[in-house]
Amino acid sequence: MELNIYKETAKLRIMDKIFQYPDKEFTLSELAKEAKVAKQNMKKILSELNNAKIIETSRLGKKIWQIKGRQEEWKFIRHKIAYNLNFIYKSNLINVLDEVFDRPKSIILFGSFRYGKDISISDIDIAIETSHVNKYSIIKSEDKIFNNRQKELLKKIEYEIERKFEFHLFPKVRLSDKEFRETFISILNGLIISGFLDIRDETRKN
Repeated sequence: MELNIYKETAKLRIMDKIFQYPDKEFTLSELAKEAKVAKQNMKKILSELNNAKIIETSRLGKKIWQIKGRQEEWKFIRHKIAYNLNFIYKSNLINVLDEVFDRPKSIILFGSFRYGKDISISDIDIAIETSHVNKYSIIKSEDKIFNNRQKELLKKIEYEIERKFEFHLFPKVRLSDKEFRETFISILNGLIISGFLDIRDETRKN
């Protein structure tokens, strides 16, 4: 029983590293070191992940392995989306945004991070419906709207995942607004991680 628990924990740590750096090619030694898994336990776990089409492995020599995520495989993408969402919810991000924007009507994860297609240089795109703005704008975690404590919290989250946030602020949605339909199509296809997005067009109300 204890051995099985260790094996599953080790597998999760390996997967975490693969999902955090999906475009990186690891050697067996590098991955074992970063995931903090004993090398003698790696081969069996890697074989399972390879059979599950989450990673691909190749041999460069008798002792050198290359390991990377199968970024185009649906099974990889499905697990990557779950990893990304789990990271967002475990972080303090929603609490920080609730504090800054007075519990905004909706917080939406969209873009490559939402679809599990992000790589090491990708941003994490977060859309926020808020009365703090009267037109669409994009800010970073260093923006003056955040106080020093909030900036430090955001910086800590960015450091942990090694991605930068881009916050897309917008006022109440109006479907009759042509600019909204063109600019926000990816936001509308995002995942609402807090609140509710009301897309009813007020101009059509009686």
